[in-house]
Amino acid sequence: MFNRMLALVVGVWILAVQASPAALPGDETTTPLRGNLTTTGSDSLNSLMQVWSLHFMRQYPELNVQIQAGGSATAAVALTESTASLGPMSRLMTATERQRFERVHGYPPLAIPVALETLAVFVHRSNPLRAIRLSELEQLFSVEPQCQSAKALRYWRDLGLTGPLSQRTVALFGRNSASGTYGFLKQQLLCHGDFRPELHELPGAAAVIQAVALAENGLGIAGARHQSAAVRRLQLLNEQHDVIELQRSLYIYLNYHPDTAAGMAELAFLRMVLSDSGQQLAVEHGYEALPTEQRSLLLQQLGVKQNAS
Repeated sequence: MFNRMLALVVGVWILAVQASPAALPGDETTTPLRGNLTTTGSDSLNSLMQVWSLHFMRQYPELNVQIQAGGSATAAVALTESTASLGPMSRLMTATERQRFERVHGYPPLAIPVALETLAVFVHRSNPLRAIRLSELEQLFSVEPQCQSAKALRYWRDLGLTGPLSQRTVALFGRNSASGTYGFLKQQLLCHGDFRPELHELPGAAAVIQAVALAENGLGIAGARHQSAAVRRLQLLNEQHDVIELQRSLYIYLNYHPDTAAGMAELAFLRMVLSDSGQQLAVEHGYEALPTEQRSLLLQQLGVKQNAS
């Protein structure tokens, strides 16, 4: 049974770089950078990538950032095929994705944590339920619960509700298989089990919220920042009925050669993202900032000076 007491913070620091990377010369925003910086990947990170990119292009007006958000799975493909410079992902790459990259490039991709996000469980605003246990979520979403021996749950009465809603099945809404949210929940919520085929897979978090808002018997998982008046967030509990959070790290992957490092534009973008101002932008848009110590270590490993904004 996977450890549900890990505070549900799944954020591994990934920096397997042994050689000394090339330092980014100078901290001045006037350092000339021109051309295009392409980014392909996570929908969960899309709004933040847009904000970061606008901030970055104000610093480097001759550099254009092009963003595509087709899901975290597209980041791995784009980096492997060299059609993107940066690959935002809301999960870690799978072993298969890393191996494909290594077969093409001869070294592994580099994952840089860039922010934290809390996932939340939402129900229709009229639903009387106030809290749900993590184990009950697995029993709802999993074809066959793997984290513990337990029966599958299907009806609202299985969660203790009475009245008309109790006789209805729980309509489940979540992200599609291309998304990092799907992969993250499959690993951390289902213990690598399979989602029920009845799960309504949607292309974005906003679509999940909208679907739950329209379905009185609906329940969905999406980023907490998508809270709206049309839905209500449930408290998430562990088996001891303590309130917990389902938090994950968000990443930007890049092609980081062990000898020649990454491109100047990529390093400048990550410098901005990991700076105080970049992290403040994340907070202002509903994400959580990385700890200062972690950002300091990441910048040191990338060979980037730490006083940059």
